[in-house]
Amino acid sequence: SGHVQPEGETLIYDSVGEHAALSLADKLSGEGLPVTVVTPDRYAGRGIGGQNVPIYLRNLANAGARIMTDRKLVDVSSQGNERVAHLRHTFTRDTETLPAQTILADFGSEPVTEIFEALADGSSNLGEIDPEAMVTLHPQPDKANPAGAYLLLRIGDALAPRDIHAAMYDANRLSRVI
Repeated sequence: SGHVQPEGETLIYDSVGEHAALSLADKLSGEGLPVTVVTPDRYAGRGIGGQNVPIYLRNLANAGARIMTDRKLVDVSSQGNERVAHLRHTFTRDTETLPAQTILADFGSEPVTEIFEALADGSSNLGEIDPEAMVTLHPQPDKANPAGAYLLLRIGDALAPRDIHAAMYDANRLSRVI
């Protein structure tokens, strides 16, 4: 949002591989900040389409940003005014430290379940989905709660942190047989 402006050496840890981390790295390195992107994946931006990743990588290279792959962030500690990222190499299991003034981490999102949980008791299926029925395009069982007034089907981020395409796919499968 721009409310907090990182200063100095900035490490961005990306365990998700989507746009958020690389977009932030692109913005900050474009503003002249020294940026290091660290990912446990074999390459940065694994979940981004082939047309977008090269743009990010070009911009980051032009800005002098560094990309470190195959490393997992295992801890963060403080040393004076700096933070220290403790990284473990995925293949060698060797650990290394990387000091930075700012460390930002993208661990993804957590499902927002409050509304689902509030509605589950009043549903005829208690909010339960039969995965086999969903995959084989059969109607969902709805007899778990005979007093239930509606069928409640959890998809998208209410189910697990995923993208819009996964939610649309779930919705398609479930709604075909209602």
